[in-house]
Amino acid sequence: MFGLNENEAVWRTVQEMADGNPYRAIADFYLSAPHLSHRGKGCAYAGHRGPCHRDAVRKAFEHGLRRTLALLSEKLATEPEEDTTAIRNLSRLVGAVILARAVDDPALAEDILRANQEPES
Repeated sequence: MFGLNENEAVWRTVQEMADGNPYRAIADFYLSAPHLSHRGKGCAYAGHRGPCHRDAVRKAFEHGLRRTLALLSEKLATEPEEDTTAIRNLSRLVGAVILARAVDDPALAEDILRANQEPES
């Protein structure tokens, strides 16, 4: 779960380099073939396996999740759990990577990734 700090750093860099659409920049990076194929080095969210049973791990996961939601919502001074758009978009990104990694057909995996490129508003 401590890979969430690395997630945030990468997402922040990608977002800062975006030309006008930070979500699209994150989605293009996150839903890319290279990210999909790096299962061991990819997103800590997509690699997470079920509920966290240890309190320390669960707290670290939640802290990282809240920071990622704040980054997506671009409202770092507000409570990210109130931003349902950020929650919905992060859920779509993570779900798309999990599903695309779970199938053998590269064309289907690409369709899953492409279908989630644009943010929900």
